[in-house]
Amino acid sequence: MTVTSPAADPATFPPVGEAAWNDLVRSEQKGRDPASLGVPSREGLPRKVVYSAADPSDATGAAGSLPWRRGADPGDTLPAPRPWIALQHHADADPRRLHRALGDDVLGGVDGLWVDLRASNVTSVDSLAAAFADIDLKALRYLGLDGCSDAGGRLATVVRWVERAGLDPAALPLSMRADPLRTLATDGVVPGDLELLGDRLASTVRHCLDSLPRARPITLSAEPVLGAGGHAVHALGWLLANGAWILRGLQARGLDPAEVAPRIELHLPLGSDLFVGIAAVRALRVAWSRLLIACGVPRPAAPFVHADAAAGGATRNDCWVNMLRGTGQVFAGVLGGADAITAAPFDLVLGTPDRLGRRVARNTHHVLGEEAHLGDVLDPAGGSWYLEQLTDQLARGAWAEMQAIESVGGAAQALTSGWLRERLDAAWALRRDAVARRAAPLTGVTEFANPSEVVPARPAPPAVSTDTTAGLRIDPLPVRRDAEEFEGLRAAAARSPATVFVATVGPRAEWNARAQWVENAFAAGGFAVQVDEEGDPDALLARLQASGATVACIVGSDARYPEAVPALARALAARGPVLLAGRPPPELAQAWRSAGVGGFLHVGADLHALLAGLLAKGAR
Repeated sequence: MTVTSPAADPATFPPVGEAAWNDLVRSEQKGRDPASLGVPSREGLPRKVVYSAADPSDATGAAGSLPWRRGADPGDTLPAPRPWIALQHHADADPRRLHRALGDDVLGGVDGLWVDLRASNVTSVDSLAAAFADIDLKALRYLGLDGCSDAGGRLATVVRWVERAGLDPAALPLSMRADPLRTLATDGVVPGDLELLGDRLASTVRHCLDSLPRARPITLSAEPVLGAGGHAVHALGWLLANGAWILRGLQARGLDPAEVAPRIELHLPLGSDLFVGIAAVRALRVAWSRLLIACGVPRPAAPFVHADAAAGGATRNDCWVNMLRGTGQVFAGVLGGADAITAAPFDLVLGTPDRLGRRVARNTHHVLGEEAHLGDVLDPAGGSWYLEQLTDQLARGAWAEMQAIESVGGAAQALTSGWLRERLDAAWALRRDAVARRAAPLTGVTEFANPSEVVPARPAPPAVSTDTTAGLRIDPLPVRRDAEEFEGLRAAAARSPATVFVATVGPRAEWNARAQWVENAFAAGGFAVQVDEEGDPDALLARLQASGATVACIVGSDARYPEAVPALARALAARGPVLLAGRPPPELAQAWRSAGVGGFLHVGADLHALLAGLLAKGAR
């Protein structure tokens, strides 16, 4: 039986214009102009607090049509419970553990496997057969194999394995994941030189075109750029520039871009900003289509977009929060319309994930697809003025970034000359500063940290040695995570436990909230906090000494500080460093420093530098 609800009376939800929304913002923000409240995104894109149809965006085009802004599905059939491919990544040099993990994933409902053959030391037909023994490969919609893109070696091994297993090459959805510049950026070395790389890539592409009809030989990845500290505009621009370099090189070797382009996969890891992630997937399709048209492809097909979880936002401390981060990244990929999505196990940053980590990752797909029904709507971001404009901003920013790379000679020259590294270093410096000042908070690390937690142990991830590789060498792009510097503080404090003595001023009602904020801030560096309620000031040093702390922090209300701070700071400074919670008035800052205050802990302060300085001074 079908039950339909009566339409709501139009008077129930009267139309609300932009002026009414702006008035509401002013009432909530003490009269401030809404135009002054927008905070730019990490990419430097302007953001508003109220959007309307008047905000410019090129939100034209239907689903299933160029420029593929709204995805490739025209919506003429019923939606699948989960239209995207649920991918799981594997890299494990233990063959038994690798085989068990692959089997668990397929039995658990994953329909895409992505295996790093190099890191897993899979080098022969027998080792391939052992890894995939008893796994129904025909049920897969994607089988990605890193490390088999050299037109010989592992590629030939994969072909022989396909033949021995009796698999139909025309039905096997292989992805060879070739990306020469990604290899160079990650390993810092490739065999031979760039010309040889181009020749080998062309050979791989030809083999796939001739013998593996469903295979994608090329996977352009933004992972090295994001891992080195870049943001979404850098990532999208790099994908475009790398694509231009690849297509030009293959065309020079006799391959038509129109024939190659449909066989290219675009790998885009997504960061912690949900809306940027959604818009980035949509913007990638738009910008990629424009690139292909510029390369002479008259009517490009929609690209195959593989969304992934950017590792830079994952944390070792309180790694359980990575489950929430991963859910947000999958959510963004789904709403952006990604064709395949990898959910990162919450313990990936700790080493080789265990069965729980992989299970939670794959179940994220099932919950969002079959319980939350996220796949039931085409382009759910469509029509949101904010997301439509953000899609435009990212697409235009990506094109400008690609042009900047082209202006220095193209993707290969930008990478090998160090130009790209300098650009990413500058972006990372801004990100690092935002994390250090807690302007970019990290739950479980810079916010709500638990210094006494025990970090779960995982086997070390497999490593690939390139020491004996002869060929083109550069300094590889660094791999950075937002949390790594605070995690270093936590590790140092764990080796030598440190305590902060909080000397309070005035009644608890005046300082309690600030004391809690201070305790949270010190916990980010692994410090324990002992709060001393106001008592006999003559016994203050005795209580400080009994606490075992060598660091003290004065906490009270701003109104009480001018009278209390000088004497209190002089007394506490006899034991060790003294901090004050709050931002000092300019006219009193120097006097308080002269009295013994060594630093000020407040919103916007460089918390990492402050805590690192205390540990360097031997705080305990």
